[in-house]
Amino acid sequence: MRLQRDDQDHWTVNGEPRDDLSGLKDIDIGVTPSTNVLPIRRMKLAVGESAAVTAVWICCPQLTVQPLKQSYERLEDNAYLYRSIASGYTARLEVDDNGMILAYEDQWACR
Repeated sequence: MRLQRDDQDHWTVNGEPRDDLSGLKDIDIGVTPSTNVLPIRRMKLAVGESAAVTAVWICCPQLTVQPLKQSYERLEDNAYLYRSIASGYTARLEVDDNGMILAYEDQWACR
């Protein structure tokens, strides 16, 4: 798969334009929590604040690409609640002082 975004936030997948992704800034690769760092750092939420974003979601192992509405709520200085708006899936994300993911619910942890 070849996924590209230009400086005007237009996306192509395998060389084909994807208008449904136009304007999106964030990417979410389904097999890693590392891409959650991008919206967390960009949004700079205060404790108690929340915000919705739409990310370019790469679903693995199928390698399908689609827009995915998400929200992030900052629970504490080092914790966020991630929510996939369409499915209702939620996960608590523990982060360090730089916004790097240390733990993703009970599915992943940095050791």
